[in-house]
Amino acid sequence: ESPTESPTESPSAYPSASPTDSPTESPIFTPSVNPTYDPTSSPTTCQEREWQYSPDLGGCTNIALYFSDNEMVFDTLDACCYEKFETDACRSYDICCAIANSIWYFVPGSD
Repeated sequence: ESPTESPTESPSAYPSASPTDSPTESPIFTPSVNPTYDPTSSPTTCQEREWQYSPDLGGCTNIALYFSDNEMVFDTLDACCYEKFETDACRSYDICCAIANSIWYFVPGSD
């Protein structure tokens, strides 16, 4: 006898590590005993992101991973390109574009 009326035909791509034998009788709705007292601020929006030259890319990016305190940052991609290449267009990677269009991505080292 099956535990569900209509079992799935194929296994899940993301199965539970160790499923329980039965669901929880009643969920727990009490607050955490260890709440976060100093939560981080909201994530940076795409409009708030700054641009910086990336040697790995050979162009400009708005991925915060590349930023360091001693590097120049720019409000716009155009400003970054102009400072580094003396043109308003250059090779770039916009994380916001990658998020909005998840099938588009840049792999460092590929041309």
